[in-house]
Amino acid sequence: MATSLFERLAYQVAQKHLPKLGVPAKVSKYVPAIRSVLQGDFAGAAGSVLDQLLGPMLGSSIEGSPLALAGGITLAEARRMFEESANTVYAKKNLWHINATNVSAGMAPNINLFATEVGYSPHTMTGEAVKIGSVWINKADGAERVEMRITTYDDAQGSVKQWFEDLRLRKCHLDGTFGLPSEYLVNFTITHASILEGVASAYTNTYTMEPGSIDFDLSRREDNLQELQMTFVQFDPFMNV
Repeated sequence: MATSLFERLAYQVAQKHLPKLGVPAKVSKYVPAIRSVLQGDFAGAAGSVLDQLLGPMLGSSIEGSPLALAGGITLAEARRMFEESANTVYAKKNLWHINATNVSAGMAPNINLFATEVGYSPHTMTGEAVKIGSVWINKADGAERVEMRITTYDDAQGSVKQWFEDLRLRKCHLDGTFGLPSEYLVNFTITHASILEGVASAYTNTYTMEPGSIDFDLSRREDNLQELQMTFVQFDPFMNV
């Protein structure tokens, strides 16, 4: 019903205005192309209406000719690029999952429940500038360890703060000695573009890390949730425990 109404309106408009542009008033042959546009068949519509209306003026087929208004590409190429972009499922910044598990000692809190931001550089390659003749080249020097920055909330009992403090005491004892790595290491798994862990198609990173630092600020001028900033450093780039 809507389509037939649109066709009648299109017919009346075309009958009135096309003669002013030097186009024959008989527009029934253009109605199928309008129907193609309504159904999403832009290439079919372009191949019929545009060729019939503008083809004689340009001396060639619109569908296969580069158009300046389209950046110098054809309508078919523009449609292919649009469909490729429309069919791409983009990764969203706010969809992610983080899991923290103590290697052996103690229980880690549900960091995924508290975390609001996670930042890290999974691949940092360093090099040394070496001069050869009149030019400089880069000599590969190595790969940096991963440092992770996590911003989280905490509950009223300070579960996250107590967890980090326990890791610190297991790493650096109060008597000046150090603990075994298995006592304070934490396994982190970050899943991208998904709020669930274990999605087969999702991009994930897993690191065995040791506690670095924790920072938090208190202010009586703000009535907001407390945020903690924690840093962790990769323990051994060659393996995950």
